[in-house]
Amino acid sequence: MKSQIIPLIVINLVISFIFGFNNIAHLGGLFGGYLTAKACGVKYKSETFDIVNGIIMLTILLSFLGYMILGR
Repeated sequence: MKSQIIPLIVINLVISFIFGFNNIAHLGGLFGGYLTAKACGVKYKSETFDIVNGIIMLTILLSFLGYMILGR
């Protein structure tokens, strides 16, 4: 999976530099996507550590989104 996503990230950042897009928005989307993937996880996680980690990540993500929506 890493071998597929890393070139895509690099391509997006290069395109951002060439055409002057906002790199912070791309990195924010990358971070938000990472948190969402960690929160949702893979189906049928059975280890307690994975379940707790997913709950913690989901709480952080929802707290951040709540701050961004309501805090401004």
